[in-house]
Amino acid sequence: MSAARYVSLSEAEDNKLREIEQNGNVREKVRLRAKILRLSHRGMSAGELASYTGRHKASVLRDYDRWERQGLAGLADGSAPGVKSPLGERERLFLHERLAEERSWTAKQLAEAVQERFKIEVNRESMRVCLHELGYSWQRHRYVP
Repeated sequence: MSAARYVSLSEAEDNKLREIEQNGNVREKVRLRAKILRLSHRGMSAGELASYTGRHKASVLRDYDRWERQGLAGLADGSAPGVKSPLGERERLFLHERLAEERSWTAKQLAEAVQERFKIEVNRESMRVCLHELGYSWQRHRYVP
């Protein structure tokens, strides 16, 4: 049986993790990871934390590993698995330029513009995901009498 594993934090790290844990604008999973690290620092074992949080012990230990390797950056969610976007930096800059124009664009129209300019096949859904990654959001226009 292996020895219990705990995370050691400096006072500054503990304070920063407390700020993250109590910040309602931070994603819930990130706040939970901060809480797990702080409770580990106070003596809760990975098994106890797993029971307390409803997560698997391996997930708790993975949080420890990410903290030790990456520090605060290890709290953030990783990128989702899947096919990477075909759009590179050049294409994204092109999208910013098009979206700065005085007109409305649909994801399909933008995909067609990228295909015409860069000869890259991009479907509407990939364009939608890319636009969200770039920080753009939209709503359907409502026509009110």
